[in-house]
Amino acid sequence: MSKKTSTYATDKTSQRRLVAGPSGSRPHRPAGVREKPNAANGPACRSRGGVKPRKRSMSGMAEHALASRPGEKQSRHHCCDEPERQINLDSIDEHIIDAAIAQRAADAIGDSQEDPQNAQLEALARHLQECKMEKGIAKACRDWLDAPFCEWNDNLCNHRHRMSKPNATAICVAMADMLSPRDALIMSLVGATNAKVGVEAMLDLAAEPHDPANVIRLYRLLDAAFNDADASPDLERCTCGIDMLADMAAMVCGRFEVQPLTVAAYGSWWVGGDDALDYARQALCLDGQCTLARIICSAIDQGLRPAWRM
Repeated sequence: MSKKTSTYATDKTSQRRLVAGPSGSRPHRPAGVREKPNAANGPACRSRGGVKPRKRSMSGMAEHALASRPGEKQSRHHCCDEPERQINLDSIDEHIIDAAIAQRAADAIGDSQEDPQNAQLEALARHLQECKMEKGIAKACRDWLDAPFCEWNDNLCNHRHRMSKPNATAICVAMADMLSPRDALIMSLVGATNAKVGVEAMLDLAAEPHDPANVIRLYRLLDAAFNDADASPDLERCTCGIDMLADMAAMVCGRFEVQPLTVAAYGSWWVGGDDALDYARQALCLDGQCTLARIICSAIDQGLRPAWRM
């Protein structure tokens, strides 16, 4: 690619190891995750009306916040001498996806690809790509997400649990195309503990995820949320966001469900909700290599929690 902003979080910060180990150790790579992901290798599985994912998720900033040990200060550099506790992703492969569900979903894949709803979503995804080519990535992203993020933020502030379908669909399509909008939603939930995250901050991160100021803002908000034992969340706000995300996932199908389900899993895990594992498993049933969903499953499996819940 050119030096333009990537649609995925692939800058030097986000290319750091998924799980930080002791200094000098070889980077740990989750089982089944290759250096160059190949969409054909993912499980043929879906929830509701889903489709076999076209491509695997690449990691965004949120994965790196979760990969460090909650409750401990994350090092500014991953080359520090102090070892960190690893999240072992290898141990969860066998019990994440139920084989019977996977087989039933595989049998229905052919029919789901012809689903009219999926065709409409794919048309929207193509339109977003056209906007990015015409306006540039940052401008197109801002224009695409301005109204949806305004409604999302207004709902969080006023504790409304459902978004309008056009705005919810627009967010799902954007998250299927690039991970920065997903990280902006996470920031608005998790980062709002210590400071309210407004629409402009969300748009800045979604449109220009590599800008140093946006990277620093996200890192500081997530680091404080996970490592500050006094940073208890606004439970009503978080519940509202999780409900909106689950509702978004119900409005779409296939690959467009993966990220709303993953953010719902993230938020539910963070507040100690009972549905976190279920949301993460649904996301993995659609895309077995969704990195953040895998990390959430592993964190739950190992009993890892944010500092405020320790």
